[in-house]
Amino acid sequence: MRIIFVAFCCLVLPTLTTAVSSTCEQGSNCKLPKCFCSTYQHPTIKNSSQIPQIVYFGFDDALTTVLPQYYDTLFPKDRRNPNGCPIGMTLYVSHKYTSYPLVKQYYQRGMEIAVHSVTHSHIKTREAVLKEARQQKRNIAINSGIPSNEIIGWRSPFLETAGDAQADVLQKLGYEYDISLTYKRSSMNSQNPFPFTLDYGWTFYCQIRPCPLKKHPGFWEFPVNSLIDYKGQYPCGYVDGCYNAPKTEDDAFKYLYNNFLSAYNGNRAPFGLHMHAGWFYTDFHLSAMDRFIKEILTRDGVYIVTTKQALQWMQDPRELRDIKHYRPWSCPNQIVPTTTTTTTTTTTTTTTPKPAPKVHRKPKPNQPIGQNFVRRPTKWFGQSVSTVWRPNVVQSAWGWGKTFRKPSGFIMSRTSTRRPRRLPTTTTTTTQPTTTTLRTTTTAPTTTPTTTTVPPTTSTVKSTTTVKVTKLPQIPITLPWMNPWSMTSAKTAQESKCIQGANCFLPRCFCAGTTSPGNLKVKDIPQLVYLTFEGNIDVKIYRQYEKLIHSGRVNPNKCPISATYFITDQSSKGPLVQRLHNIGAEISIRGFTSFPLWEINTFKDELKNEFASLRRLRIFDVKGWRSPNLTPHGDSQFKELQNTGFAYDATLSVKNNDGKMWPHTLDFGWKNSCIKSECPKNKYPGLWEVPAQHLMDYVNRYECDYVDGCVIPPSTANDTFNMLWNGFLQHYNSNRAPYGLNFRHIWFSHQFFEPNIRGLEMFLDKLAQFDDVYIVPIRDVIEWIRHPTPIPKLKSSRLWKCRTSL
Repeated sequence: MRIIFVAFCCLVLPTLTTAVSSTCEQGSNCKLPKCFCSTYQHPTIKNSSQIPQIVYFGFDDALTTVLPQYYDTLFPKDRRNPNGCPIGMTLYVSHKYTSYPLVKQYYQRGMEIAVHSVTHSHIKTREAVLKEARQQKRNIAINSGIPSNEIIGWRSPFLETAGDAQADVLQKLGYEYDISLTYKRSSMNSQNPFPFTLDYGWTFYCQIRPCPLKKHPGFWEFPVNSLIDYKGQYPCGYVDGCYNAPKTEDDAFKYLYNNFLSAYNGNRAPFGLHMHAGWFYTDFHLSAMDRFIKEILTRDGVYIVTTKQALQWMQDPRELRDIKHYRPWSCPNQIVPTTTTTTTTTTTTTTTPKPAPKVHRKPKPNQPIGQNFVRRPTKWFGQSVSTVWRPNVVQSAWGWGKTFRKPSGFIMSRTSTRRPRRLPTTTTTTTQPTTTTLRTTTTAPTTTPTTTTVPPTTSTVKSTTTVKVTKLPQIPITLPWMNPWSMTSAKTAQESKCIQGANCFLPRCFCAGTTSPGNLKVKDIPQLVYLTFEGNIDVKIYRQYEKLIHSGRVNPNKCPISATYFITDQSSKGPLVQRLHNIGAEISIRGFTSFPLWEINTFKDELKNEFASLRRLRIFDVKGWRSPNLTPHGDSQFKELQNTGFAYDATLSVKNNDGKMWPHTLDFGWKNSCIKSECPKNKYPGLWEVPAQHLMDYVNRYECDYVDGCVIPPSTANDTFNMLWNGFLQHYNSNRAPYGLNFRHIWFSHQFFEPNIRGLEMFLDKLAQFDDVYIVPIRDVIEWIRHPTPIPKLKSSRLWKCRTSL
């Protein structure tokens, strides 16, 4: 019996010991300052009112000369915490486009400088983390003179990590904390966790895999705690990443303030605002943030500090009564407060303080303005480019080939009311970019059809026929399609009103409006449907597109259906993009995400750089451009598109009740209302505009600029089908203007959206039953308008050649 008992103890007790030691217990097997358990309540300061409410800002990406006007507005030297020291922020700096003298300047002001990689690419392996984290730390230390041991923080691009390998590498390189792993709370009433060490791994649900599961003693993790949008519906990882984006200054202030109150009146875990400075390119966002900072500083016990200072408090926590003399938060020019702030307890999260005066940004005294504003004639071979996800990253698409340094450019003044002008060389002027982004929602027209149609249950057979790829010729200096589309007479350009057949002639010019080309009868006009997809192309996304578009569906002329792909992000897989092109898809260009084209020289360099990458993929026929979020950037954008040789732009939007607009040339400018500023004001002969027609959601209440971006999204396959079908009927039963469906990656990103994909497949199968409906890319839509061909002649016409066979 004793032998059995001893054997039992030998086998079981080690297991019990391991189980006990795998649970973090503060003060027992985890002790500060080297270890802190993951928790929602602070273990040593029981009274939450004695916890200083830490607020820390983390701004990602390059520190460029454009950004000080925003940072200096929000973090002026005279805006101080209760202990008399200036408020602070953390800059997570990537290499490309960064002005290292500015980095040094902000470091000397007391801001924390941390690392956000060299290339701002998808870093998912041990080798990539080691290379990027080590090199960028050196870049900052050498170029800005910051001691390497003071650079202790890392944030991964796109919040994607390498799991346990990342924690290992960062710790060995001397980093003390990572701030890349995301924590998503379910509602405003839920609490966020405190920062903690990875002595027991990542203890929460892993939002973006992989997460560290092993023990990494002493290495701190600051969770990217989500906010809740201003409607209280969905979580936002980044301040500027909400599905329900605020539409007014009050909405933006309410969004920030209510999230703050959730922490302040709750467990007082450090409140992080993780964001990109591009959020401030919308004026009311900057005003709302300035108002927010002013308001929270009136609250007792609120300190706006750097992430490094937040870490110092986590390692050595002090109660609020002792914090004014807390040495890690002291400063050389500390002003000792002479008054005592009265404590006020707030129990509601719905009261909005009185709005503060509108913030007017002050121009930087040394901010340059371009003297050589006029675009020089270009001698580039082609017209196609691809873009990166961030404006501060200049490198060849998909990470291949030579990189280009930021040119010594200028900052171009832009407003919503007038164009920038060339200044005399003897005048010294300072200015600043200001962009106003408007998002308009209108009610549905009373004539919108509400018919619900149940599609037949059909299936498509995927062909296994081998695709024959024709070797492409070398790109010519002058493309054959470029010149005819850009040639209009001087007399036509001077006319103020476009009259088709009088001062505007196909195929070179087509007037804006709802009138079809060629004076064809409606019954002879094919209903053209085009689908566009935005974003980078990876394996997962490619498989979705292959199944949806390139899987055997054909048009009435027996050619495969196709789509237009607006490619962005250097993480796109070059071979996959090339494969899409080779099977007949149209490859076009999507611009920088949410960044206006202020530095036009930088924009030119990007075009040249991305064109070189596409040429290496033997893609020479890119004709189209779209700005991110369907937000145009005025005449500077359109002038450069025309000079570079783009055939069309697909950025400008029209309302649903403006009628079914046909794509048209900008020989007479843009005559419709400007839904999102800034629309072009000049004329661009031969440059086509393919307007994005808004779609009504499935309850016929709100307009959607993207199919996957409706305020009230469809949740079932039938709801999705009905939304698409009703929009189709509005075109098919009227003037048969092309029906465009614009998608991003939302529906293709998660299994949650599978019903939407099924509904889209049902819609495509339904269209296959029509002998007068063609699903083609935008280039073929424009080609048909230039040479309008009636339905009976389409099948025998050589207008559209099958670019691949099934």
